[in-house]
Amino acid sequence: MLAFEYYQPTKIIFGQGCFKRLGEVVQSHGRKALLVIGQRALRKLGILDKAVELIEKHVATISICEGIKPNPTSQSVTACAEKVKTEGIDVIVSIGGGSVMDAARAISLALTHPGNFWEYRLTGNKGITKIENKLIPVITVPTTAGTGSEISPAAIISGGSSKEVIVSSYMFPKVALVDPELTFSLPQDLTAQIGLDALVQSIEAFVSKNANPVSDLYAQESIRLAFENIIKAVSHGSDVLSRSNMLLAGLLSSKAINLAGVGAVHALSDPLSGRYNISHGLALSLILPEVVEHNLDSNFEKYARLGKLLGEDTDRMTSKKAAQKTLEAIEKLLVELGLTKRLRDFGITESDIEIFAPEAINPDIGCNPKELNIEDIKDIYRKAL
Repeated sequence: MLAFEYYQPTKIIFGQGCFKRLGEVVQSHGRKALLVIGQRALRKLGILDKAVELIEKHVATISICEGIKPNPTSQSVTACAEKVKTEGIDVIVSIGGGSVMDAARAISLALTHPGNFWEYRLTGNKGITKIENKLIPVITVPTTAGTGSEISPAAIISGGSSKEVIVSSYMFPKVALVDPELTFSLPQDLTAQIGLDALVQSIEAFVSKNANPVSDLYAQESIRLAFENIIKAVSHGSDVLSRSNMLLAGLLSSKAINLAGVGAVHALSDPLSGRYNISHGLALSLILPEVVEHNLDSNFEKYARLGKLLGEDTDRMTSKKAAQKTLEAIEKLLVELGLTKRLRDFGITESDIEIFAPEAINPDIGCNPKELNIEDIKDIYRKAL
């Protein structure tokens, strides 16, 4: 029986130059703004000064939480919330990549809910069911193209050696301002890594055991857009069309996983980011081929369709052979993107795998098209060494 639920309330303002509307958008949601940003890039590029200029015309006060790092920690979220807890913040503006937007959602939670926000994570003492409809509205402005975090209701936060999920329908951003001009300065390596995230999200949603016709529509178009534009976005960073298409691919991938979830690639990447601080996109690339190879026989037909989306001519092939071409296409793309590192390049050994492999057993595993036990997980990691 076909059944699914879908809720996506974020207003999306998409297009070159739409960043100029930031002030009026902020004003429609509050008068005391908190601006959440990363470490140095926005200040160096002048985007921070421009954002402050746009917002100051429309609000009473602006506070800035600067220095959010990739794989944001629970400590950094708490520190920012403590800094501004007495200021009466009524709107949060997040400008940056997925980590900054995750932090902004978590800060909204920390400022509005009793106790330690960390206990509202999926596995926390309070849990996600205790999140109430009283969060401070969040406005997102992405400067990277790939995660679709600008319309996500989830925050991925690191605590200790693990990455945890905090998610609620109340955590959707109110507005996403998606301007390709803000992604022009993204370095080639980050363009490749973050763009790959859009592709992996859509691939995992497409083959997910929870996939449905609506998620498939989003996933297939996202895969097509990402595959056709990622190389040009990497090599020609100021190309408006390829940058726009990568942002759209990220948005569509977020819609796809909101319906169908992700799978083992994301689950197995989490310990790599949590323990070794490997960026999310790079962590995905380290294990993507091995997970796809493990999953191929779960659904040869869908993996064959995926191959066509990745540019393979599979018309006269069996589904099994066409699925194998999908794996070859993924491996070829990783080489073209320069994403060919191995786990051993980060000092990871087989004995380390024995320690962190159990941490990969998280809710994302449940959407994977093929079941994995702990030995399967260890074997995938070993193949990625």
